[in-house]
Amino acid sequence: MNRRDVLRTIPAAAAAGLLSGCSGGSDADRFPPYDNSGEVDAFYKSKPEFFRFLTPADLPPDLKWDTGADHPDLGSPDAKKGGSIRWFTTSFPPCLRWFGPDSNASFRSEHYDDIAIKQVEVHPNFPEHYMPGICDRWAVGPGKDVVYYHIDPAARFSNGRPVTVADYFMLFYIQLSPYAQDPWNLNYWGTKFKGIDRYDDLTFSMRLAEKSPDPVFFTLVPPMDHVFYREFGPDFPQRYQWRQQPSTGAYEIRPEDIHIGGTITMRRVKDWWAKDRKYYRNRFNVDSVQFQVIQNPEKAFEAFKAGRIDFYHTYLDNQPHVWHEKMDDPSFHNGWMERAQFYNNYPRPSVGIYFNCAKPNLADVRVRRGLTHALNMQRVIDVELKGDIDRLRTVNDGFGRFTHPTLRPPEYSREKAQAAFTEAGFTERDEKGILRNPATGQRLSVELSIRSRPNERRYALRLKEEALKCGVELRVEELDHTAQFKKVLQKSHELALMGWVHVPLYPKYWEGFHSDNAYEKAPDGSRKIKTNTNNVSEIADPELDALVFKHERAETLDDLQSLGYRIEEVIKDLACFLPGWAAAWHRCVYWRWVRWPDDYNIRLSEHPAQNHVHWVDEARRMETREAMRTGQTFTVRDLVFDQYRERPPTAASS
Repeated sequence: MNRRDVLRTIPAAAAAGLLSGCSGGSDADRFPPYDNSGEVDAFYKSKPEFFRFLTPADLPPDLKWDTGADHPDLGSPDAKKGGSIRWFTTSFPPCLRWFGPDSNASFRSEHYDDIAIKQVEVHPNFPEHYMPGICDRWAVGPGKDVVYYHIDPAARFSNGRPVTVADYFMLFYIQLSPYAQDPWNLNYWGTKFKGIDRYDDLTFSMRLAEKSPDPVFFTLVPPMDHVFYREFGPDFPQRYQWRQQPSTGAYEIRPEDIHIGGTITMRRVKDWWAKDRKYYRNRFNVDSVQFQVIQNPEKAFEAFKAGRIDFYHTYLDNQPHVWHEKMDDPSFHNGWMERAQFYNNYPRPSVGIYFNCAKPNLADVRVRRGLTHALNMQRVIDVELKGDIDRLRTVNDGFGRFTHPTLRPPEYSREKAQAAFTEAGFTERDEKGILRNPATGQRLSVELSIRSRPNERRYALRLKEEALKCGVELRVEELDHTAQFKKVLQKSHELALMGWVHVPLYPKYWEGFHSDNAYEKAPDGSRKIKTNTNNVSEIADPELDALVFKHERAETLDDLQSLGYRIEEVIKDLACFLPGWAAAWHRCVYWRWVRWPDDYNIRLSEHPAQNHVHWVDEARRMETREAMRTGQTFTVRDLVFDQYRERPPTAASS
């Protein structure tokens, strides 16, 4: 599910406005009783070929079951259980639902994506393997379009209820219902699957609509407690706004731990069913994680230095001055705080400039191509980002073999920009040096929407300065987080500096580049802009549509790879996205009571805390605070972990 926005977009004030009248845990009391049991049963009966109720005798006899038990464990056996972590988020979540309206905000990853356990999980150090999750065994059918699962009898939700096949039937019922008000999920679950089969309470299969290159991966999702969702109906978004669904993972959010606009706390599930299971026993170690709302990352770093939060990492990829300058601090030099840089193998966020091709002055691909040569991203990297990170090359960097190996982003070039603009009719300059089209009188002027942050303001002003040399007037519009993101989703922007988080294992293109997510077609053949989709470039190209369609239905990994390469080439040619920058690592500064495994982290990690391999040493916390009082110092620890660093091929191997 590839829909998390990297830009952390909804600040606390806006969230409070959106949620006026709501308070944590009160939603269940604000709505009349409702029971959908009859409606759910009728829905299953209305689709007998989709929801099939079979017996164990119907299972294929020659299935080869996998248990995933032989792969290396995760985390450190030295990890200690207990204690608490204080962290921060730049915006309070607009809801605790993981689907439906407003669910695609940044905090979803912290309380859902990184916590909930699916049938099986990709092994994050060996992503070519799967490890057991709530299922203790699984098997792929010979046609690679059906996956069979057996649920671990010990698997429980955070409310103590056993996980059964009924919870997966409920998943399909909800995702296929218009009550969810989630077009993306409705399309995904309605087109990707032929159905689900029950063999007994713990055994089921999921049938894909077509043969898949990796059928296990494309059937993974956490179950949905069918008892909890008995009230699912037309008022779903409001009724479930602040009711976190029971989780199969280690943490839950209780009503009393939700303080809108202030803090939100996740607490470890008492007697969590997987606490002693291999792959989980050395992870999810702390008892509670408190998230404080601190909208400004600079202020969050000051809160870290003041000891009000325990570690800081979220924005270190685009705040090189924090790493190189602000760490010149006594707490670091005295060894009270430490820092680590870890080279990971994780898909890079697609940070860059998104062109709205539906805008009249950007409808001409020649203008867009000129702009890709007039917007000097490399200058931003070299000067504002101190050459600290790399230029993003494609929409989907960091996917290993599925990332285009030779494609490079457009270079800044006055000559190439001018050639494209001339071809589009912009041949004269006005008194300010801005190009104009003498036939139409149109000036070459575009608006760039950014978030109102000091670093983004610097990036935009650098781009504006360099664009002017190419005859382009770049008008910079600063908006708060929510306003910018909403403007982009409403497709009201011209250019937008933003990005999307990608998740392993395979690139996705349908959401962001298929015309189905750009326009709605009316019965009379006309079309109107479709808002609230990830196709924020409003690109609608027949060749691209055909390629994306084939990519969605690829039957082999080789097809997935070759089609992805061609899609990236077409996206570059259409000039609807200008790649920005990407870090090949994540960085973290932390007080020395926050501990990590000897190899620090996990290969497939977006940020240090994602896989929850850290723990808190309360004795070291007390020792450090006493040292700060008395002036005692410790060894400075400035660590680099490059065991997973992707290096360019040598001459012998190239």
